[in-house]
Amino acid sequence: MKAETKKTLKRIAGLIILVGCIAGGVAFAISNRGVKIDEKTFPDETFRTYLLERQDHNKDKWIRTDQIKVLKSMSLEGCDNLQGIENFTGLTSLSLTDCKDVSEVESVTSLKSLYLTDCKNVSFDFSKLTNLERLIIKNSEISVDIDLSGLQYINEITIKDSTVGSLTFTDCPILDKIYLHTSTADKLLIENCLLIHHVTVDEVQNITSIVLDDCPEMWDAYFVDCPDLNELALRKCNRLTIMNIIGCDLIKEVDMRGCEYIWQVFNTPDALKTTDSSDRSGYITYYRSNDELIRHLKLPQIRIHCKSDVELITK
Repeated sequence: MKAETKKTLKRIAGLIILVGCIAGGVAFAISNRGVKIDEKTFPDETFRTYLLERQDHNKDKWIRTDQIKVLKSMSLEGCDNLQGIENFTGLTSLSLTDCKDVSEVESVTSLKSLYLTDCKNVSFDFSKLTNLERLIIKNSEISVDIDLSGLQYINEITIKDSTVGSLTFTDCPILDKIYLHTSTADKLLIENCLLIHHVTVDEVQNITSIVLDDCPEMWDAYFVDCPDLNELALRKCNRLTIMNIIGCDLIKEVDMRGCEYIWQVFNTPDALKTTDSSDRSGYITYYRSNDELIRHLKLPQIRIHCKSDVELITK
């Protein structure tokens, strides 16, 4: 009797294990099947339709795991909710056009390129995109400050026809170019970006302060038609040779200490158009040393500090 009981118990135990393995196997198969394209996972109908049309290769409303791994680029238009995009862990390039409230983007940390065009109410934390190399923003409303400090791979930033808050880029070791055109911004700070070469701030409203500090490879900087700009500093930009300040009427003082090789400082549009090298009335020309300065006096009411013991004042 006891032997039969033991056999029965063994059979029951074996059956339980078998059922468990089957159930586990089914669960394992489902979890590895991929991501289901449904309203729960992707609430936004436009996003869901895009996936059904572009990524549902088997027409079974699933995106296979192997597809997710190889999907590198995505272009979306007219989405109001990007919930579910976090599933695409291998995505490196994302283009968004006419999208709103795209806060879920910050979860896609694999992104290398991000393009925002005609987007509204953008309020995610850009600093979480730690692999970002290129950021292009056009005709969009950014309702938060953009701080990319410490991002190791960011190389190019373009903001055009857009509204942003303050812009901060510090300790970005391979940042090379920043273009800020016909936009609205508050402040721009670039600090300890050792490889940056070019900065252009053109027709930017509301910006009151631009500070570049410790950018030793900076070649040229252009500040044009920024009517509210009243603080401008370019310190320790050792290789800076040309700087334009045009249409920035509130600027009274420029701190350029540590800019040892500055050659030209333009202040009038006419100076940019002159072809006569002897007519340098619109800018200041330095020799290759701050100790010998050639002064040309058509930079009204701007004081330029070249280094702690040299101060050039034009009247």
